[in-house]
Amino acid sequence: MINVAICDDNKAFLELMCRMVSEMMTEFGIFFQVTDYLSGTVFLEHHKQEPFDVVFLDIVMPKQNGFEIAKEIRKISEKTYIIFVTTEDGLIYDSFDFRPFHFVPKSSSELFKARLYHVIEKLAVHLSAKRPIYLEMAFGEKRYVEPSEIISVTSKANYIDYCLSSGEILHVRGRMEDAENILSPRLFTRIHNRNIINMAHIKRPDYPNNRIIMSGDRTINISRKYKKEFDEAYTKYLRDFS
Repeated sequence: MINVAICDDNKAFLELMCRMVSEMMTEFGIFFQVTDYLSGTVFLEHHKQEPFDVVFLDIVMPKQNGFEIAKEIRKISEKTYIIFVTTEDGLIYDSFDFRPFHFVPKSSSELFKARLYHVIEKLAVHLSAKRPIYLEMAFGEKRYVEPSEIISVTSKANYIDYCLSSGEILHVRGRMEDAENILSPRLFTRIHNRNIINMAHIKRPDYPNNRIIMSGDRTINISRKYKKEFDEAYTKYLRDFS
């Protein structure tokens, strides 16, 4: 379940946000629970006890403004999606230090609804792509892995190696098609008969040498067969996740 908090000092607007967010998340198939807060102080007390996955946060509030609250959120959780909601468009550029997921301007009702819908649609993409995957290891061992941990997947005979950012390699019996069935195509793409990569770990494509430079300066060859497929997937990834 995705735990969502909405924090705004305007009671009428807070009720409207709760209703609209709930309706839109239901439409996109997100399994969620929403908690509303009129006070940033109370919200932070609860967030410290159990961090929220998603926070819709008004910037202009008394006592603690949205930026001060966002700073505390980041001290507690790097993974929380922060979505700022504000009437002050000029403040948006001051918020980048807190790594917000998106912004929703408090404007006309139709424009606000359209913008909120767009943000939740994009959020649904991120949440589905980053859902932990389940791997069946040798000797009946079971392992859940965050997609962000996986740098690449390599096939070797009847086994697949999941290469993790920690340096660990998970050796799983199966075929590349098995990996493709459980990895989100929004994050992962095949670049060779033997290799799938996590596009979040790409440092840069090196087309003249037919390779992709990954995090840790690891290089993985890309075959001509998959170059067009990679270009399309990476362009879509940059649009959706950058």
